[in-house]
Amino acid sequence: MSSSSGTDFGSTDVADYGRRITRRWWLVLGGVALGLAGGAAATWAQTPLYTSTTSVLVESPSTGADQRSAEINLDTEAQLVRSTRLADEVRARLNVDLSTTEVREAVTVTVPPNSQVLDLTFSASTAEDAQAGASAYAEVYLDQREAVAEQRVQDTIDSLTAQLASLREDLDQSATPGTVLPGSTQQLLAESQRDIIISQITDLNSRLAPLRATAVEAGEVISPAGLPRSPTSPVLLLDLVAGALVGLLLGLVAALAADRLDRRVRRASDLERAAAVPVLAEVRDGDLRGAALCACHDRDFDLIRNELTSADPTLRAVQVQDLAGGGPGAACSARLAAALHRTTGSGTLVLASAESPLASWLALDGRPGLADVLRGDVPLEDVWMRSEQLGGVVVLPPGRSADDLADLVQSPRFTDVFTQLLRDQRGGVVVDTPGADTSPGAQSVSRLTDAVVLVARAGETGLDRARTAASVNERMGARVSGAVLVAGPRRGAPRHEHRDGTRAASAAPTTSRAHR
Repeated sequence: MSSSSGTDFGSTDVADYGRRITRRWWLVLGGVALGLAGGAAATWAQTPLYTSTTSVLVESPSTGADQRSAEINLDTEAQLVRSTRLADEVRARLNVDLSTTEVREAVTVTVPPNSQVLDLTFSASTAEDAQAGASAYAEVYLDQREAVAEQRVQDTIDSLTAQLASLREDLDQSATPGTVLPGSTQQLLAESQRDIIISQITDLNSRLAPLRATAVEAGEVISPAGLPRSPTSPVLLLDLVAGALVGLLLGLVAALAADRLDRRVRRASDLERAAAVPVLAEVRDGDLRGAALCACHDRDFDLIRNELTSADPTLRAVQVQDLAGGGPGAACSARLAAALHRTTGSGTLVLASAESPLASWLALDGRPGLADVLRGDVPLEDVWMRSEQLGGVVVLPPGRSADDLADLVQSPRFTDVFTQLLRDQRGGVVVDTPGADTSPGAQSVSRLTDAVVLVARAGETGLDRARTAASVNERMGARVSGAVLVAGPRRGAPRHEHRDGTRAASAAPTTSRAHR
């Protein structure tokens, strides 16, 4: 048992989310399984993609020993590689049934740090096409760079040649006329001009000679494109991991959504929010059945008793309303009566429901009881039975032919009998009834008791029923002191094993007629 007294079960923390997800683990597992199946299907549906990479060393075009290499911007070169013009030429060279855009999107360019190298990677549906595409891109790129460099060199040669021709004409025209006297100023001036022209011609020839003799080199392939041995995508492991993660996320969302939409009590915080009452305890269903109702000390219900008596020191009668069905409410009534008996010595259990399984558990079937008293067939003092199984608690069974018990407890006669019971037994009375939301008899009983305890079963009792039961009791003027949440039996625990590990006595229940 875990008491919720003083604890805010309404708060939602990580542990609460964990419990919600654990309750619907099959949704999470199903989501992961679907994600794995989706990842495998995605791998199977995708066309295999092969990639081949070639590395190109980018150099400044060599134009002679007197030419300085221009600085190369590799980012600009990378953009040139991915240009539409270059892609169009590669498409023509490959002679493939692809558009220029598709060819352009198939290539990626990376620049290793601190280098003059471009890595060209081409992707295709076959290994051969990937290798051919990478090679074609490198060749077309280098061819274009060389063509541009050669054109620049040729333009330089043409410019220098035109300058030489002009200087030669000037040289021919600078010859000394025959009318000029030797040693004259005009002769000296003409010879000086001729020397200048000759010097310029010599300089231009020295610049032109290496341009004509040197071949233009704009770069080279330093790592040829290789033939890929396996596709780079799809990757089965990657798709499976991605699918599993997506499936896990969807499973978690589905589990939390299902928990949010679930209209049943699952945990103490659900019951507290629905009924607006504190949960006094959470107990295991396996500890409430049949022979588990023994006379040993019961820490769970001793704590419940203490909370009830602390809230109302004059407490004399408690009604236990079963919202769970199947016996947990009846068992809680018996254990609470035993707990009160241990402190007052006058615990009394009244079975005010013909459906209560306690009559069978305590071997009281067919015995005269409450129904017989209310019909006037027998006096109250002749039907009390003391249960040794419950440690001496006085039990008032439902009675013979108790089908009309629900109607009898609504009569004025029940009020008189209940008043006599409280007087004769000196308090400590626990009345076992169905929920006030479905039983008019339970509503009549609630007006006569000092406290009402609701019993709900996790996973079965509806939130709406818990809310309705609390509301009906409030309208009847009853004081709902709290609730008990019954959880399922622990896995692996014996059927009738107490929380301290001891087995309950399996002998038949014993009862004896009580004496006043």
